[in-house]
Amino acid sequence: MYTINQVKKLGDMLYEHITFYLNGKEIDDFYKYDFIIDNEDLFEIEEINKINNSINGFEKNVLLKNILCNKLKQNESDYIYYLWIVNKWGGIGGFKQEYPEIKKFIENISKKKINYKQLNTISSYSKIISFINPEKYFIYDSKVAFVLNWLLLKNYSKENIYFLNPNGRNSEILKNDMDTIINLYEKNDIKRFFEKDDIYFFYCDLIVYLFEKLKSNKIQKAFYIEMFLFGLFEIMVNEMEKKVKIIIE
Repeated sequence: MYTINQVKKLGDMLYEHITFYLNGKEIDDFYKYDFIIDNEDLFEIEEINKINNSINGFEKNVLLKNILCNKLKQNESDYIYYLWIVNKWGGIGGFKQEYPEIKKFIENISKKKINYKQLNTISSYSKIISFINPEKYFIYDSKVAFVLNWLLLKNYSKENIYFLNPNGRNSEILKNDMDTIINLYEKNDIKRFFEKDDIYFFYCDLIVYLFEKLKSNKIQKAFYIEMFLFGLFEIMVNEMEKKVKIIIE
């Protein structure tokens, strides 16, 4: 089990690098994830128009988070929304978990204990829980893990500890496999990962800690930090490709 001091240590390490990228810019300069809502069975017409007419992807996703969070608090056909979050909004059409499985994950989250199967599906499950409680739980996917690992690798390789990489379908992640890159950087060392049993909770506590250090007019909610990390992905890939070349023959 990790300690709060470990969270603070990593948060303090990452703080200066996050502020470097954010300096003079807004989160919507980085976060571009877009979507369109056309489901009148799940959303009211006013909600659909308000979301779809938002000025940019960042504002659209913040509004969606607030609207869905309120709906889920009222238990409005929550399973239908869970599937919509992952399948439609998240673009993971293969996610077909039954309602009892999702509820079991939510129960385990409250106990701060998730099993191996749930960890393997954390990219999907964390999307759901991030809408249920967006101030405490955050999306943990392959892009966010990639960004965190690259920041750690290029700035703190001597620490030699990294985040587990959830399965991802993004072509850039498949091409630039982070495990391979870490091995190229650290040829004589055995890389370590944060413990599987509590990696997700460690990550969430890290986001909250970074929020406490960074909150401002730009960063008004803890989940903005996760969105910012997600938005840094293309920048991290470009940086990495300038330093590392992987050629498969």
